[in-house]
Amino acid sequence: MSQHRAYPPAVYGPLLALLLLAPRAAVAAYSVHAKAPGTTPANTLAVGFAHSCMVEPNGDLWCWGNNSAGELGDGTTIDRHSPHESGPSLTQVLSVSVGGGHTCAIRRDGSLWCWGDNCDGELGLGHNKCPAHLDPPISTPQQVFPSSTPVRAVSLGFSHTCAIMHTGKAMCWGWNVTDQLGIGPKPEQWTPTAVLSEETWLDISAGFLHTCAVRWDGTAWCWGLGLHGRLGDGKTVFHTANEPLEANGVARAISISAGGAHTCAILRPGGVWCWGNAGLLGDGSNVESGLPVPVSLASAATGINAAGDSTCARLANGDIYCWGENWYGQLGVGNFFDSLVPVKGDLESLAHAAQVARGGTANHHCISAGGGDVACWGYGGDAHGSPQNRVEELVGNRSISHG
Repeated sequence: MSQHRAYPPAVYGPLLALLLLAPRAAVAAYSVHAKAPGTTPANTLAVGFAHSCMVEPNGDLWCWGNNSAGELGDGTTIDRHSPHESGPSLTQVLSVSVGGGHTCAIRRDGSLWCWGDNCDGELGLGHNKCPAHLDPPISTPQQVFPSSTPVRAVSLGFSHTCAIMHTGKAMCWGWNVTDQLGIGPKPEQWTPTAVLSEETWLDISAGFLHTCAVRWDGTAWCWGLGLHGRLGDGKTVFHTANEPLEANGVARAISISAGGAHTCAILRPGGVWCWGNAGLLGDGSNVESGLPVPVSLASAATGINAAGDSTCARLANGDIYCWGENWYGQLGVGNFFDSLVPVKGDLESLAHAAQVARGGTANHHCISAGGGDVACWGYGGDAHGSPQNRVEELVGNRSISHG
């Protein structure tokens, strides 16, 4: 049995039932404003349980937060309270994804590189060496797929990883305790393994204990843990699916995001539909649903992230709307009240968000705007995730903190 770090305190599922009985801590919201060296804005953002990463247009990768397993990729296990450039061996990065304690990036040549926690083989390197097993941390990028086997997209769950290859086929690897790999009744996999489907996939998202993807025809499919309705198959009782199941009634989907115990998708021409655990769906109800329900937004959505227990969507005008639980201020509205409907984020300093970061294991959110600015809020006030009321502005390599 593999060893694991402590699970996120606000993610749902039978493994976390006892945690949900704990009282809510009285903490302050966490806000960060960051600007990495250079003048160009970050064009890709990813958030995980306790770390985050961004890619600049020149291909440089910057990460910050917890680094106990080497997930920041800088060759150390030193936590970083501000964006820190990842190892020099990783250049020309196209996109990045962040999980519970590991990170993967696709270079512009299509090669896939991963590093960080590997207790369940989630790096795809053919073994499960990790600090919890008394092995040295994997703190520098390791190649999983060469450029001759290019990867089009990658998404990281808490302890599993999924990718869409250049052929459109999906592969997953890592922890498989609830069939979140979609590979049939098999144990955890230490190398990339084909999902049981011959379909061509357009988008994929690995959540905490489930995975969802958009097929070429705009339908949505999910696999893994089905408790609370997160698979969209009409069931809310405990069950798992070890191969893709179609989410009922979803058509014309262009993007999908799997979170802790819920899933959301953007459908053409910008509508949002969600399914899963009570209070997380944004439809005004506090009832779980195994069927997709519509979310009422002010205008069309262009980006979405279903995180551990909340969701944020970017609208066409750059506004950010969030809903769900607000234990750590992850709705970005300046308070700790949950919301059953979308509420506009209080982000005056970044009024026109360019994108919202993706990451299904996080209890914080990040957005980017022009000039390289990145704002984050919610769980993660210091590198270990203890919320604090702090604002940082980074100019070059100099950090100025405001209490």
